[in-house]
Order: sequence, then structure tokens, then C-alpha cells
Amino acid sequence: MPDSQFGVISAHVGALGTNRNGNEQQCSVIDLFAGPGGLSEGFSSYRADKYKPFRIALSIEKDVWAHQTLELRVFFRQFGSHVPDDYYRLLRAEIGRDELFRRHPAERDTVMAEARRAELGSEDLSEAVLDSVLNSVFVCA
Repeated sequence: MPDSQFGVISAHVGALGTNRNGNEQQCSVIDLFAGPGGLSEGFSSYRADKYKPFRIALSIEKDVWAHQTLELRVFFRQFGSHVPDDYYRLLRAEIGRDELFRRHPAERDTVMAEARRAELGSEDLSEAVLDSVLNSVFVCA
């Protein structure tokens, strides 16, 4: 993408992330058919200057293996450049997922809220879950 187009996108996103009072707000992203989370990775890593205009509100994936990867990406993103050693211990198979999440309960709660294993239209993804997420979404228009 040429730099001039990137500048226009950055300016547009910056304007969308500001409310009437001039306070910065994050636009919520709902990632359907998320796979291992590539779209969410892109939105969550985007910066307009130092401001992160996007927040992943919900990612939905039905495949068990893709969902497990998605969960670990949600966990990892929460730490920025200060990822705990436990994450790398999991990757080396020195601890299991349950142990990782037991040691980091606040981050586990975020993982469970954001990364859902469900098939669209199934009972796994109840209307109550969707209502809860949609009621917390800041819509960028």
C-alpha cells in the first residue's frame, strides 16, 4: 500500500476513535470464523501514532485446534513485550494449558471472554453471550 494511502487510513481511523468530547475510544472488532486469529492479530497490532484504535471484543471459531491457537494468541497479546516465562514453558511442553491459565487467572478470564469455541447458529453461542458482547461494543461509524 503506498504511503499516501496509509496516511489517509491512519487519519480516518484516528478520527473514528475519538468521541464528541475528544476522548480516545477503541472500536470493537468481532472476528467470526476466526481460525487461529490472523485478522484479530492485524487489528490488535495496528497503531495510529501510539493509540490503539481497535479492541477485539469477540473471536468465534469452531475448529478445536484453531481455537486453542486463538486462545494462546489472546493470552500472549495481553502482555505486550513482557510475556511471562510460563508462556514459553507451555510452548516447550514443560507445563500444560491448565497450569498456564491457573497461574494467570486475570488473563485467563480475558481469554475465556474473547475467544469462543462455537459454531454460528448453534446453542454453544447463545443469544445471551452475543447480547453481552454487543452491549459493550463501541461502534465506529
